[in-house]
Amino acid sequence: MTWLNSGRTVQFKIKPLSPGVTGVSLYDGPSSQVTVSLPLFPATGWIDDQRARLEKVRRAFTS
Repeated sequence: MTWLNSGRTVQFKIKPLSPGVTGVSLYDGPSSQVTVSLPLFPATGWIDDQRARLEKVRRAFTS
């Protein structure tokens, strides 16, 4: 997933790296060209919990 991939703003990317590890990176291409990347190790069940919450929101707004 990429947020603000217009080429003129900071980019925020989230991608799975391996089972149980999610990579998050910020890239300031237009200005400083600095990239900061971090691996995140969400607790067991965290991703499933977030997906369930998102589904509740989607149902609430499509009803």
